[in-house]
Amino acid sequence: MVVAIDRKSQGKRGGIAAVVFITAVVPVARSGEAFDVIPSELDITSVINDTVVGKPTAKDVLYMPDMSEEMVDKYMATWEPQSLAALAGPVTFCMEDLNISTCYILCEKDLCLSPALQQKFSSTIPKLKRLLRNPGGDSAIATEVEKFVEHLIGISVEVEGNRVFNSISGDNSFLDRLPLT
Repeated sequence: MVVAIDRKSQGKRGGIAAVVFITAVVPVARSGEAFDVIPSELDITSVINDTVVGKPTAKDVLYMPDMSEEMVDKYMATWEPQSLAALAGPVTFCMEDLNISTCYILCEKDLCLSPALQQKFSSTIPKLKRLLRNPGGDSAIATEVEKFVEHLIGISVEVEGNRVFNSISGDNSFLDRLPLT
């Protein structure tokens, strides 16, 4: 990042201007476990032979209310058991490690991590630049793809300006509709 800033200050092109890090939820503290962010009343996983598996009831929390039953079944068929050791604490990455300018995309219909809980998480990000909103649920990256892409493009335009998109032929009027607040 420093190299990109230095190159930009010298009027040079190229280098890394921004990094987009997409994750589920980053735990607030290093002392916890990966699943500590999930409210305890949600019973969506089981531990079998030192592996964590998703319960069928998880579909209502993770995929509803946005997905069709057919789409839910397709996604659930891709689930793989996770190593309990890999998910056991303490986590090695937490909010205080996010020491770069950060945007948080809040999923408004999330049944796993309520909007209020997401607000709480985002308030612990040291350099939170913006709280963006997606109308989807916990799997909004799959159900609200256009909105998610709009957010990414908006962040890119903010960092790089319109130069990247002005060089693309076609209708770029969507840039005027990007949610930058």
